[in-house]
Amino acid sequence: MALRIFCNNISNSLFIFQTILIGISISWSQLLIFPSLLGVDPWYHQALTLKILDIHFIPDGYSYSKLPLFHILITLTSLVTGLDYKFATMLSVGLSQIICNVLFIFLLGKFLFNNRIGLLASLLLVVADHHIYMSYWSIPNAFAVVFVLFLLYLLFKVKMNDSVLISIVSILLMVDIILTHSVVSVFTAIILTFYWLGNSVCDILYSKKNIPLLQRIIQFYLSYRCLHGGVLPLDICIVFLSF
Repeated sequence: MALRIFCNNISNSLFIFQTILIGISISWSQLLIFPSLLGVDPWYHQALTLKILDIHFIPDGYSYSKLPLFHILITLTSLVTGLDYKFATMLSVGLSQIICNVLFIFLLGKFLFNNRIGLLASLLLVVADHHIYMSYWSIPNAFAVVFVLFLLYLLFKVKMNDSVLISIVSILLMVDIILTHSVVSVFTAIILTFYWLGNSVCDILYSKKNIPLLQRIIQFYLSYRCLHGGVLPLDICIVFLSF
């Protein structure tokens, strides 16, 4: 399949569709072999999700009580479809992880390099061991990566287009990341800081005009991260660097 990338008449949509099918078959084949969940962490998240389904609100006292996006999505899927936790997770989080990761890795590769690099990157992603592992061991930090990839692609678009609509969507994605997992939110803060610093250096070297909208988006995320996740020394340094 990888050799088809070098064909001149390759269909991007067909190749991406086949890549997604490969990712689904690899991941779901592991899940369907066993009647219950795989791994350790999914059992904890199952307990919290079932608790939300039982009492109809997010309970206090859990480590994810303030990071509920992952569990809310599975809860809504279970309520709408009537499926149990395992299949509701496969249909919502698991499926969205595979589809979105493939699509956004392709778009990033195509945007930064060319079409063939994007297709090859998406194919290599679904057969990577850690991606396979995270696609059947559904946990919040793996799910939050979906928003990070989408955010990075939109920030490149803001750099090129300076669109207000894209900026609004980027801010919503930042809020989603913060409400999903604290480790990924810190990771995103570090990425955004170096992204902003790199843009600033390039603007100085090549005498380009700064894009205040891009800077304000990054400042919003860093500030909101401090307010929501607790003020850490790393967050304080990052926020001051961005201004």
